[in-house]
Amino acid sequence: MPEIATRAEPLFDSDQHYYEPRDCFTRCMARKDLSKSIHVTRDSEGREAILVGDKPFTFLDWNFDRYAKPGALREMLKLLKTPDYQNQVIENVRPKYLDRGARLALMDQQGIESSLLFPTLAVCVEHFMQDDPEQMYLNFHAFNQWLLEDWGFGQDDRLFGVPLLSLLDLDRAVEELDWLLSAGARLVSM
Repeated sequence: MPEIATRAEPLFDSDQHYYEPRDCFTRCMARKDLSKSIHVTRDSEGREAILVGDKPFTFLDWNFDRYAKPGALREMLKLLKTPDYQNQVIENVRPKYLDRGARLALMDQQGIESSLLFPTLAVCVEHFMQDDPEQMYLNFHAFNQWLLEDWGFGQDDRLFGVPLLSLLDLDRAVEELDWLLSAGARLVSM
């Protein structure tokens, strides 16, 4: 068992990410609105695809079970179209990327007292909804509710999940910001 790091001053990590589960946009969305949700489908051969409402999500080749290694963005973009891509950049997802308890245990090992947590998939979806503000706000609100439930907005003073906010419609943005602040969010990602 690795020894827990100790320091006189607390460490704050301002750029950690988590990997979202398949239901991060649908779990907290009203049933009547699910046709506008960002969701996962399977084709006849079992391959998964992400749809934004009825439009395919085409930014990156997304996989919920295997991800680019943290810190590998530059390498990923360089190797994207080569045979080395899968071997050098992609790894199986680990619990510390999906689970709050596993992340806290890792932070304890690393001597990190608290951290900002940013989305991975969710920061790539706004463009796909730019022509449909209603769809945008339904998805972002459902996502933010999921984020609050699974990671929190920092109520424990350790993990500060950073919710999403779009300025596509100012009135809706203010409405969402009011909700986020009342739920304890301390910052937002736009």
